Amino acid sequence: MGEDEEVANYNVKVFIQKPLLDKIEIITSEYKNELGGLLFGIIKEGSIVIDDIIFPKQTVTGVSVDMDKKDLLELRKQNIDKWRNLIGFWHSHNTMGSFWSG
Repeated sequence: MGEDEEVANYNVKVFIQKPLLDKIEIITSEYKNELGGLLFGIIKEGSIVIDDIIFPKQTVTGVSVDMDKKDLLELRKQNIDKWRNLIGFWHSHNTMGSFWSG
């Protein structure tokens, strides 16, 4: 980080339902490129509870993920009620360690 960048420190707990976490771990351990998805859940009482994930069409390499914009729009149309609970996006780092992506 550059010297003029500010670091935010939030005390928020994130919970992922065990079957979903198992699914993510299996997929990311078996897939040899990066992979990304959309996370769905709820925010309540200072916590985030992730309960579902959608994998849109994407172009991936060993170091990048590019989600298909048209597919994202189509997924939104098909899942409009679920979309209200969109928490965010995530992607794996394949064989790299954990760090904030640029």
